[in-house]
Amino acid sequence: MQKQSFQSRAIYYLDNYKKRIWPLLEEGEYSHHGTIIKHDHILPKRKRNLNILPDYREAFWASEYRKINLHRFFHHLNSSQALCINLFYPLIAEGLISEVGRYINISLDHPECKFEHESEIESQYKATRKTNFDFFISDDNQRVYFEVKYTENGFGSAKNDDEHREKYNLVYKPLLLDNLYINDECKSQEFFLQHYQIMRNLVHINENSTAVFVFPKHNQRVFDQANYAYEHILTDVGRTKFHRIYLEEFIPFLMDKADEPLKHYTEFWDKYLMCV
Repeated sequence: MQKQSFQSRAIYYLDNYKKRIWPLLEEGEYSHHGTIIKHDHILPKRKRNLNILPDYREAFWASEYRKINLHRFFHHLNSSQALCINLFYPLIAEGLISEVGRYINISLDHPECKFEHESEIESQYKATRKTNFDFFISDDNQRVYFEVKYTENGFGSAKNDDEHREKYNLVYKPLLLDNLYINDECKSQEFFLQHYQIMRNLVHINENSTAVFVFPKHNQRVFDQANYAYEHILTDVGRTKFHRIYLEEFIPFLMDKADEPLKHYTEFWDKYLMCV
């Protein structure tokens, strides 16, 4: 019997999670090629605020951090954008974001945080459709860029078309020139477009910048691609500026804290990781 994918297991679990947590709430829906599809793991759009866990729900929606563009599928319980907020916002609210730095051995003394951070590097090259990072921390001269995955089937590629070739030549090729962090054989246009989402992250690595991928270790496709980036795309010095945070290991680290508010992560585990 073929083993179920992480995505299938997670969605099956979230179907039942929704029935357990909100037994009277109807199925949510989305449009797929013009067909309306209903699923138990989707919230009604009018109830999308519920996708933030209860301990910090009211505080988040009352904060400045709510002023972001919500993804089209934010009302899906497997939304990685909602997961990202549920993961990092409690640490911001409790003044504990430095724990993220401690976990990846980066000192964060005066951190400033942002969800859906638009690439400032690509802005210098007047890029259209700039890379948006799920989470971003800046601290003095240090910048940390986060890519968060949950049930996604890996990192995306790009079409080898005029639009992407032009963007590669205008924006990314200059960033790859004399780049000490990415192996030379991975700097070609063909390779870049084939590994587009990963490469758009990794070109932001420099002396003062770090890239972090956050995802469930049990999402095999994402796990394999992140390891490929570490082992084959990055140079030795590049590997020192790249981190993989596995949710199955990071959440217990946060749950170990004595602080009462961090019991939030017990609910986080129940929602996102019980399926592993």
